[in-house]
Amino acid sequence: MATDGADFGRSKACYGKAYTALRLGMNDSDVAESIISGIEREIKWEKGAPAFRPAIDAIVLASMQGFQTGAQLLLSAADRLARDYSDSPASRRICDALLKAGLESLHNRHVLSKDAAAEQILAHLVKCRCDAMSGYATKHRTRSVPDTQALIESIYRKAQSSSAFRGLSIRMLNASDTGLPAKAEKPRQIDHSITALKSISLENPL
Repeated sequence: MATDGADFGRSKACYGKAYTALRLGMNDSDVAESIISGIEREIKWEKGAPAFRPAIDAIVLASMQGFQTGAQLLLSAADRLARDYSDSPASRRICDALLKAGLESLHNRHVLSKDAAAEQILAHLVKCRCDAMSGYATKHRTRSVPDTQALIESIYRKAQSSSAFRGLSIRMLNASDTGLPAKAEKPRQIDHSITALKSISLENPL
């Protein structure tokens, strides 16, 4: 089990930029993207989140059932994943996300795709990290609990609507067997050579 010192070191390494951005009053989108980057760093710090992909499958399957059957499937899946991946520090957070995201989908009668399930798990991880920053935000920025609540909610919404969030959810959906996110695709390089420029059609430049 990690010590308090190890937890502090991990938090500082993974989320230090997000806390700094929060304290300096940077805009909510910047803080949100720092949190998402921090979640990816934390997953890598912990050498993967192998329970993530099985949790996606469990949520998708449960969402196809009625509430009682689906809820039982979620509970069984969470217990199984907690046992199977007990060596992974991320498993507790993933199982918690599995239950909350899955029960929410059942309550709303939403049958989820794998893409949607991955986003819901990631959204829960983001929400937990945002909530963990509340006390710091009140002390170092807002000096007001209601203002902090509004700020944290705004950061959470910005995170969910960002391209970084979508990108990480896709890469976790396609994670390795050890639960490390797939590598981000490199942007296509534009050939600026004279030969390439001459070959571009003016009617259809793309």
